[in-house]
Formats: sequence, C-alpha cells, structure tokens
Amino acid sequence: MKRIATAALAALAIMAMACSKDPIIATNVVSFGNIDGSTFTTDGGLVYHITEQTCEGSMEGQERWLIVCDVLKKVSDGEYNIRLVDFVKPIVKAPVNYGEVPEGEAGDNPISIGTGWIGGGYLNLQALFFFTQTDDSKHYINLMRDEDPETAPFPEDTLYYRLFHNANGEYPGGEVSLDEMVYGYAYCCFPIRDDLPEEKDAMPIKVTWRALVEGTDEDPYPTALFHATNTLTR
Repeated sequence: MKRIATAALAALAIMAMACSKDPIIATNVVSFGNIDGSTFTTDGGLVYHITEQTCEGSMEGQERWLIVCDVLKKVSDGEYNIRLVDFVKPIVKAPVNYGEVPEGEAGDNPISIGTGWIGGGYLNLQALFFFTQTDDSKHYINLMRDEDPETAPFPEDTLYYRLFHNANGEYPGGEVSLDEMVYGYAYCCFPIRDDLPEEKDAMPIKVTWRALVEGTDEDPYPTALFHATNTLTR
C-alpha cells in the first residue's frame, strides 16, 4: 500500500539556509496556500508579504497557488517578507458526490498520484498522466466521493474518494499514438474539510485511482486500481 505523504515541502523542495552574512533567511522555499492581494498565507499558517518579485505574471483570478520564494525578513512571529521567485496554478475543484461527475468530464483513463498530502483543508495531489502538447489538448480530473468502496480491510468510518481522469483519447492505448504524447503532471487541490462530520475531530481517508501497469504483447497497456490512505483532521 502506498502512503500519502503528510508534508508537501519534503516532497517538493529542500529549504536552503543562507549563511550568517546573507540577509536572506531562506531560499527556494516551496509552499501551498492562498493569496489575498500581496499577502500569501501558507497551509501551515505562515503569513508571507510579497515585497519583491523576480518572475513574470500575476496570481490574480484564483485564490490558491503553489509558490517558490526567498524569505527575506521576519516581520513578527509567523510573518515574513518574501521575494516571489515562481508560482504554479493548481487545478482547484470541489469533490463531487457518487455518480455526479459533470457531463462531458466523465472518464476513467490512466492517471497516477506522484505525491499527495492534506493541508489547509485540501487534499493536494501531484497527478501524473500522458498528454499532447497542443492547444486543443483537454483533460478533466475529478475527485468523487465514493459510496461504493472496496470496504475490507478499511473501517466503516473512513472517507472514500475516487480520482477520475478523462483524457479525451490522449492515453496509451487510446486514440493518440504514444509517440505523440509526453508524460507530465498537474497539481490538484480538492477542498475536503467540510466532508468531516461535525462530531468528528479526525477521520481516515482512502483515495483510489486507475493507473497503468506493466503490459504484455497481447495487452500492452493494462490498468489496475491503486489506493493510498491518510487522515483528515479538523
């Protein structure tokens, strides 16, 4: 069984501490969180004020982002000035109920979870899949609340989810040649905090997805179901 990582930073980057003569506190710090104007609040509760930016672009139009930054100065406990080095726009979608994947987005094509963790009330995933680098390439990823799980050996008070991927033919064995595709990833954030019942302080979760497995000449691109577990806390 594959265990979902509980901390994003360990999976994404290593914090590099500066020497004592350097005014920068830390470089290449990677964090998920929410933006409000020029203030970024990490899932861990740190408050970053963006006072410098070396990358191009703007984070307007969406609240949740993945950022890379240099921590420049401590303002107060848990509050810092930062230099924004880079940012990535994740897919942010609410989970859907069993059988309610939006029309036109339903599909069960191969997808893998590279790493995943719970933070800020979100289930955060690095989703790995094949795609073509064309303007008309369109993939849909949805997280469904699974009411018909494979129960054993999991307890009844587990929250079950199923990750679905509609590749629109862009997957090995689909409508597009494997030679025309590349293997890449997208970060996905699914808000699941409200799925925790009011009487619970914590519950285990199980996430299931369909991924490619080693094939044969007769069946070159077989798939199988995989799962990972973690705990959602209030």
